[in-house]
Amino acid sequence: MSSSDSVTERSFYPVIMELAKKTSEELGVKVVRVSEIGVGGKYPDVLLELDGHRILVEVKIDSERKLLDDLAKIYPIATSKGSGVLLLLLPSEAKRIYPTELEKAAPKIRVKRGILLTSWASRHSEDIELEKFLRLVVETVKEFEIARKPIVDYTTIALVSRETIEELAGAIRQYIMTDPKLFDQAQAVIGRFDFYKSLLEDLVENEEIIKTYIADIMAYIVVLSLLFLHIASVKRLGKSVLPSIENPVSPPQGTLGIIERNIKTSPLHTEYRFIAEPLIYILDILSLPQERINYTLSRYIYSIQALKPEYVNEELLGRIYQEGLPPETRKNLGAFFTNPIAARLLAYLAIERWDEKVLDPACGSGTLLVSAYEAKMRKALGEGLDRSDTHRVFLEKHIVGIDVMQFAKELSSINLSLQHVETPVEPRVFWGDGIQKMITAIENPEDDPLPQRFLIEWWITKDKEKYLKHQLALESFDLVIMNPPFTRRERIPESERAKLEKALGKIVRGKVGYWAYFFTAADNVIKMGGKLAAVTPEEFFVGSSAESVRRYLLLGEVAGRSGALGRVYVPVYIVKSVRQVAFSEGASYRDYLVVFRKVPPQEVSPYTVIVLLKKRLDELKGREHEVAESVRRFTESGDQILRGRTSTQ
Repeated sequence: MSSSDSVTERSFYPVIMELAKKTSEELGVKVVRVSEIGVGGKYPDVLLELDGHRILVEVKIDSERKLLDDLAKIYPIATSKGSGVLLLLLPSEAKRIYPTELEKAAPKIRVKRGILLTSWASRHSEDIELEKFLRLVVETVKEFEIARKPIVDYTTIALVSRETIEELAGAIRQYIMTDPKLFDQAQAVIGRFDFYKSLLEDLVENEEIIKTYIADIMAYIVVLSLLFLHIASVKRLGKSVLPSIENPVSPPQGTLGIIERNIKTSPLHTEYRFIAEPLIYILDILSLPQERINYTLSRYIYSIQALKPEYVNEELLGRIYQEGLPPETRKNLGAFFTNPIAARLLAYLAIERWDEKVLDPACGSGTLLVSAYEAKMRKALGEGLDRSDTHRVFLEKHIVGIDVMQFAKELSSINLSLQHVETPVEPRVFWGDGIQKMITAIENPEDDPLPQRFLIEWWITKDKEKYLKHQLALESFDLVIMNPPFTRRERIPESERAKLEKALGKIVRGKVGYWAYFFTAADNVIKMGGKLAAVTPEEFFVGSSAESVRRYLLLGEVAGRSGALGRVYVPVYIVKSVRQVAFSEGASYRDYLVVFRKVPPQEVSPYTVIVLLKKRLDELKGREHEVAESVRRFTESGDQILRGRTSTQ
């Protein structure tokens, strides 16, 4: 094919215009105008005007630009023309189509990335046929004309957040890693660096690489906090608390200072102090002149204000949180992230009532707590309860999270608060030692006169109310759900090993991993009839190292006497993936999803349901509740058979 005959971006314009006309006519959408127009003296672009909505189309072939760049550079041009924008990124193969075959081949070519962004809608798709994406665009126009409410695709917001985290983390690394003073301040965001290192050391040995993860965490907290405060301010105050960025390509200096001032003077600073204060602390660290950080955050603020995340359905806001984390960061921080699909499956299997009290003593980013929240809320709404009132009850009374890492507390708090932004409630998520908290649970926390040692970050006051909230009550939880660290015992900091040995050394023996202490301590806070739902290492089921833990839980054994505790833990469900090794992000060890029930020895169930997942987890996305209900129905049918009943009776 000669260069004169090669296909260019403009070659696709006639095909796009014809497909848009044809699809609009099929769907009953009025075509006002479909034409080529000139923008800024450059080559013409395509202008679609459907039912009075103007959409400027730009085609790029083999472009590696990020979505964040596209929104910052193209959308302002479109809005200046009173239009939205439709961006189509085509693969390099598009240039190899013969011009004579273009009309036939173009509709089926796969778009690498398609983006629709207007004042009333956002859509984002990847690896989709051109004609199918154009159909989606026309369907969106029709949907908006019926609903008259902005249509927002949460995946677009997640992708923009992910790209911002990547860029911001790179800027933070460059900024703070060379300054020991700033680096020390940054570590306060993490918490105990010695513990953090021990949890990640299975993944990387180089301490300098481990330190760079601090930048990833800081970026993650900043991006999610800004997103949260934007949504909260629009929903509660009618206007974004974030500054308006008119030109994201050339933003004003001092954006960080403007953000900080806006937050401090907003009612949100009081209502959501537990989110606002950590963000302000990080912004203070980054406040020295740094053009790259200023540029990245300005583009992000412009993008989220354009994308209107406040219109995303509440049940999907948490997905932005989960899917917004860059893959490499997710892999690096795998110790703190449970696969969200696995988390929802475990929660749906474990939660039986809307009013169950739930604890995660190693809550990490809060994925399991939010999954339990979702399962509980589904049951509550099914009984006709009000979402706002129920949200308040869940966060004030039903759901508790603890983590030894300070940053995990911040992430979990944002994640839970996102579930119903309009109702300001501080989640009961604490920075502390989950094992120690469970071991020291008492009958009535309000009657305990003795001060208890616990860590409190600088932005939380040490008053009596906070102390009471930190104290757990004995056998007070219906469910302890967790994905505890699988760190090998010898890698736990020496000071922690000594405390664990003193408290649980008679039960946890041998070279068992850190997880075993969480399993045994959980018994202290689980009600009779309650459940332990956990991502469980293969080590629990095989080998001599975990034998003492197995006997303690499954047989209620103490000092060699089975049943001495007057309770046993019965495995109700054991879920294994046939296609994947682990349910934790980035893990290389085999693990299972297990739900145990705490019962008197005489009430032991005669069977355990073992579930083999033959599909990859990503193939089950959106079907977690359906899968869990199928398992429950199978369990009930098995119970009928064992009781001598059949389905025909």
